[in-house]
Amino acid sequence: MQADQPTENRPKALHRSTLVWFLVGTAFGGFLLWTQALATGGANGMLQVGSESSLRPLIERELGEVPLSPTGGHDGQISFGIAVELSGDEVAPLLGDAAGYRYRRILYPALASWFGVLAGPAVLWMMSGLAAVGMGLATAGIQMLADQMRAPVLVVLAVLANPGVWLGVRVLTPDALGLGLALLGLAFAARRSDRMAVTLLAAAALTKEQFLLVAIGVAIWCLLDRDRVRAALYFVAPTVPLAAWSLVLSARLGGGFDPRNSLDIPGRGILRAIPNWSVDQIDGILAWLTLALVIGTAVALLRSRSRFAASIAWPWIFLAVLSSSAVWEFGNNSLRALAILAPLFVLAVWGEEPTAHREPRRNSWASGPV
Repeated sequence: MQADQPTENRPKALHRSTLVWFLVGTAFGGFLLWTQALATGGANGMLQVGSESSLRPLIERELGEVPLSPTGGHDGQISFGIAVELSGDEVAPLLGDAAGYRYRRILYPALASWFGVLAGPAVLWMMSGLAAVGMGLATAGIQMLADQMRAPVLVVLAVLANPGVWLGVRVLTPDALGLGLALLGLAFAARRSDRMAVTLLAAAALTKEQFLLVAIGVAIWCLLDRDRVRAALYFVAPTVPLAAWSLVLSARLGGGFDPRNSLDIPGRGILRAIPNWSVDQIDGILAWLTLALVIGTAVALLRSRSRFAASIAWPWIFLAVLSSSAVWEFGNNSLRALAILAPLFVLAVWGEEPTAHREPRRNSWASGPV
């Protein structure tokens, strides 16, 4: 009886440690936001509204005077504009032919406005809170995966010390929340808690469509495990909400399925962008760091003991190779877009196949723990 006691207490200990890491990640995200506000002239400055941005009048109407960034500004202002005007009647024309593409990433601005209830400064504070919570969810997710895959708990640094995650938090884009939902969904998939997993992965895809690759990776893992039912579940369930929303956008705004200029023939985007990467500029350094991360992850996957990690990571390697120069030219873009590769890299190096909390395959959907 004495020998069995640690095993019996393990789920509660896991729950406590996961909560602790969630709070650590959220607190660190809050610290990043605080330092960003100090650097940009206050909370309004975190949106980095462009002096020439078409959204500037709307944002100034909502927030009053805001610090301005050169030319077009950054993507946080777009999330804010969508949040305060979810219908798209006013904001969509300001976004031009990118409206469908931007509104496809609806969950972050929708949650920030409480689905249209909030406006003005309250939306900005909610955006900030969700960015911090996203980092907390990502930290909790990687800790759960480390436990499942027998990796050292220090792999949480792949989130906490990840410059791509820092950028997503500081510029108030959907990246941090999407990453948090995706990693947490992945952790539940590793536990074979399918109902919770597909819900989280569907939410991640509605936050930023590229996170659908995580669900596809899980489906590939299930196929390799000869579990066709679970594979179909992970292919279909997270895809349907995103596809349905994209259809609505195509009918209403146009471009609901538009990838914009983010994809190219394999490798050409990287080759075209490399001449612009100067080590004298931060964007150039971040771009080289992103390329090193892609190559390092690919090499790690070839030697990995975890088929699970490989199934999830290879689709992201392919995305990196297919990404256009518009993604790769600026390191702050590429590193944010591929920030998930750092957690997948450490899991490929130190992780094993998930084994805990497995259930009989025939019951994985009907009775998996949530």
